Amino acid sequence: MRAFDLPAVIGLFLKTGEARFVTVTGLNGDRVTLAIDRKTGTYPRAAIEPLWNGYYTVVWRPPKRVDRLISPGVEGPGVLWLRERLDQLDGRKTQVAKPRHYDEALRERVIAFQHRHALAPDGMIGPETLLYPDEPWKAERRGEEPAIAVL
Repeated sequence: MRAFDLPAVIGLFLKTGEARFVTVTGLNGDRVTLAIDRKTGTYPRAAIEPLWNGYYTVVWRPPKRVDRLISPGVEGPGVLWLRERLDQLDGRKTQVAKPRHYDEALRERVIAFQHRHALAPDGMIGPETLLYPDEPWKAERRGEEPAIAVL
């Protein structure tokens, strides 16, 4: 959860048997900041971990120009955005006749990125690839979404 650097919702199972969903808004060493019923509090991680089953949901929205799964054959602003991000990552500017079209060359670049980061090499840009912690679009995402406060 720390690697994503985003708020997350977790389920806690209290000693009374009651299940509560809370939002993790900060991680600081052995302390966890939680939002519970519109109130925020910081607790020792050791007190929270026994109540948590390990599952979490990251609160996230894709970048503005990505309005659907980006896959081979797709055309649109999301494909142009993807080319720009990969060019930025690779330190080069690629010239193609149709920059808004997801062609075979772009597919090969995406698969290479996915291989380098141990992601499923399917050539598609979906949530798994977009949420990869060290992806080239993290800075852009941070400008659009509140990040978790890792102090």
